[in-house]
Amino acid sequence: MIRTLETGLLLLSLAAIACGGTSPKGKTGPAGSPGEPAIETPITPPPDDSVGATDPTTSLEPQLATLRLLGVANPGFDAVVLDLAAVSVEVDGAPLAIDLSRVTTMDLTRADHAWDLGTFTLPAPGKVAHVRIALDDVGAWEESGAAGALDACGLPIEFDAPAEWLALRGHAVVHLDLGRSVLKVGAEDAILLPQLQVRY
Repeated sequence: MIRTLETGLLLLSLAAIACGGTSPKGKTGPAGSPGEPAIETPITPPPDDSVGATDPTTSLEPQLATLRLLGVANPGFDAVVLDLAAVSVEVDGAPLAIDLSRVTTMDLTRADHAWDLGTFTLPAPGKVAHVRIALDDVGAWEESGAAGALDACGLPIEFDAPAEWLALRGHAVVHLDLGRSVLKVGAEDAILLPQLQVRY
């Protein structure tokens, strides 16, 4: 199940990252305005065909789910290092408590590792989950002996999903396209303009 979030125009994104400090940055306009991620209509995930399995979407018991971040389509970086600044999950407008005990500094060039961004308990029943991920303003990159700072202080990653999808799969994995997301702007500087998919 895939939801694709595409960033807006490069110039608008460059303007958005002209910021300071380490606190997460909020949205600057209504959904669909220039500079906001465009969200493709998602496809409902197929049912679990496991024999005798209980469908968690029909259960009245709370369901545990995890949010993860995975770097994909690496064009040759030796390291792309980022930290999580903040994460929030709301179901039908109500914020959920998130366990951040397994969150650590992330090297997104590890293609075999989806980094933990937090675990939470979904209430039952629930309809719409809204996820917001803010990365720390400054990361780092390395490639072929060169290295530099990675400016990640643009707009946060945000998406909505039916809560039943999270209950069904127990996770949402953000696939960050490194080749399209990390843009060099000088010999030692790069900016992060997230191009990604969310898979359940």
